[in-house]
Amino acid sequence: MKGYIFFFFLKTLIVFSCSDNYIPKNTKVLFLSNRDSPKGEFDIFITDINTSEKINLTKNIKFITSVSNPILSQDNKTVLYTSFNKNQKFLCAIDVETKINTTLSELNLSIPGADFFDSGDKLIFVKKVNGVKQIFTSFKDGSNQKNISSTKENEYGPIISLDNKKLAYIRTKKNKSSIVLRDLKNQEEYHFDVKGNSINPSFTNDNNIVYESFLNGSYKIFIFYQKSKKIEQITTGDSNANYPISVLNDKSILFVTDGRGKKYKDICLLNLETKKYEILTDKLNMLNHNARVSRDRETVVFESSKFNDSEIFMLNLIDKSVINLSQNKAWDCRPSF
Repeated sequence: MKGYIFFFFLKTLIVFSCSDNYIPKNTKVLFLSNRDSPKGEFDIFITDINTSEKINLTKNIKFITSVSNPILSQDNKTVLYTSFNKNQKFLCAIDVETKINTTLSELNLSIPGADFFDSGDKLIFVKKVNGVKQIFTSFKDGSNQKNISSTKENEYGPIISLDNKKLAYIRTKKNKSSIVLRDLKNQEEYHFDVKGNSINPSFTNDNNIVYESFLNGSYKIFIFYQKSKKIEQITTGDSNANYPISVLNDKSILFVTDGRGKKYKDICLLNLETKKYEILTDKLNMLNHNARVSRDRETVVFESSKFNDSEIFMLNLIDKSVINLSQNKAWDCRPSF
């Protein structure tokens, strides 16, 4: 049986089918919103799709002027985020239940990159040291911080493999960015590159790396195969393909594209066997971007915006159903799990 969700968005009626049988494993979603602020300032909200309740986690925290890059721990108990206070930037953690906020580290920059790993017991993040971006690890309370960058070049965008054995990150030298793969046990590194600037790496289940590289006027998606050390180009053409991530047991690649024109962005799913892709957001004639995938790689949350409104949607990769999680006139954006 299928139900239907109807909602009005900018005077356009949009209809999505929603399976009654599918229950996402990840039901809690974070997002930024200015719905509670007369001044338009953003707070971090958490919602549960089972209850539709939306809780402002940062409303009563003093000495914070802005927040960004929230991410939820594996046990759904802690939110890691970047806070701004005047010219200072900090890595912070807030307890979802008690709303107790803890400052973990001064960052000196605000780029995304902080995350939990090792079942949520450790953190990985980026901060500046003498003006250079460096990668750090720590315990989840911010103690025992270690600089694990191997050079004095800018290194950022770290991701840990699903088995916690590999690290991939971006290294920039002379205005060119490339991907570095490191074995966390023996610290051996492999630096791989194509002709263009390479960014946004993501691990597959078997520790291959999906990433994007700027080549011949647009961003294309590539896969680096760890065992053979070979690189395969996945997308071609003039359209940009951004933020790739392996989903559905490595059978497909999810990415964002501007293939329908610059005023649109869409979430796409590319089948690695057939090399065919489908647009999953073609009914939303808006900017569909800032997509984040759940840890089980089966569900996507994304932001759909146009003019003065932005909404948060959840997309099920199993049955392709889509639901609106925010439904508010305020600006709701930057969702994550």
